[in-house]
Amino acid sequence: KCAIVGFFHHSSEAAEKLIEIQNQLKMPEHKLIQSVKTRWHFIFYMLDRIAEQQQDIITSLCLLGKNTLCLSEEELAQIRSISNVLKPFEEATREVSAENYVSISKVIPLVTLLQKTTSNTEQQGNPLAVHLSRQCKRSFQNIEHNYTLTASTLLDIRFEIVVLSDSGNVDNIKGRLLNCKH
Repeated sequence: KCAIVGFFHHSSEAAEKLIEIQNQLKMPEHKLIQSVKTRWHFIFYMLDRIAEQQQDIITSLCLLGKNTLCLSEEELAQIRSISNVLKPFEEATREVSAENYVSISKVIPLVTLLQKTTSNTEQQGNPLAVHLSRQCKRSFQNIEHNYTLTASTLLDIRFEIVVLSDSGNVDNIKGRLLNCKH
């Protein structure tokens, strides 16, 4: 996958051919994105762009005589699958990065979203989803028992409909909040 992106980045002829094909197929004129080892989300962006531009890429590679770089249907399916698994993590990262001051009240809703989406994807048998789901469960297994996080979420009106899994703990925290000394 990186070889394909590298080919289009290092060859002006290939880059021009890709733009030409994108225009012919009336696709967005998007450059391919190079992954960055130290930034996981660039891997997502690279794979997502390859999935978006797959037909343009394949056509360009064939016309340039670089058939050996073409991806098989199985590889394209794997790219789409990985992209789907990573998308909620990218969205959560973007959500947290978008604000100058991230509210602690967002932690539980974002973690809950990630746990649900990885669990749903895990059921489809994706090995990456299985791994990420297990890591989320292990890392965040007691997150709702953190008084500060749960109280912040309960007090934030944006999350009044967030359902927390342990209703007994919610009642306990509400009681503690109501009994706070001013």
